[in-house]
Amino acid sequence: MKLYPDTNTVFCFSGNCPKNGKAIDAIQFIQDKENLSKHEAIKKAQTLIGAITQQAAPKPIIQPETLGDIFQKLRPSFYSSGKARAYAESRSIYNAKLETGYDNGTHYGKLKNCIIFPLKDRENNILSFYGRNIESKGKDNRHFYATNRKGL
Repeated sequence: MKLYPDTNTVFCFSGNCPKNGKAIDAIQFIQDKENLSKHEAIKKAQTLIGAITQQAAPKPIIQPETLGDIFQKLRPSFYSSGKARAYAESRSIYNAKLETGYDNGTHYGKLKNCIIFPLKDRENNILSFYGRNIESKGKDNRHFYATNRKGL
């Protein structure tokens, strides 16, 4: 008996084989070898395929980034940006106790060049962001709200 993986067939050369001289598919092979009905052979093939698939290394699950995760990335940027701190001081909103972040344009499109303030619930969970663009000259392009990751 010879297996041909490219065509997914088996060819039996033995005189004892009931399919002597005929190419058969994998389902027919299982059906003949295990003495099963077509339906049972298909179920057996599914089981074999599942066993092979389950043995493969699982792919790592990528957790979606939460607003809290995003803020933790943006918070240090405020303190390292002289431009953001100077703007906050000029508006009298610079306070070391105030939770503030800054997106210098490398992270989230809508919040580019914005000082970020997290808006929280009573349990201290960040529900949304308020962003104040410090470079925009137009009145309509200065204020942004983002209520979820997709809004960024």
